[in-house]
Amino acid sequence: AVIHGVRGECGQPPVKSQFKAYKLKTGTIRYGEQGVRNSKKCGGQTPAVEVIFTATAPGKEKFEVEGDTITVKVTQ
Repeated sequence: AVIHGVRGECGQPPVKSQFKAYKLKTGTIRYGEQGVRNSKKCGGQTPAVEVIFTATAPGKEKFEVEGDTITVKVTQ
């Protein structure tokens, strides 16, 4: 599932250094296609890359993506 979008500077796509590796107990994170997302900071749509979570084990955890807290709960 797409859970977030990594954006660059307003109007610019993100740079590779923004893509961090995550070590999660309930799943994996990968980066997907480039598109756009709404950004309060940018005042509207700006280029972004999908952040995709794939569940691999039951459980609940919190982590941050680009300063936003994400909570996932994986059931069977």
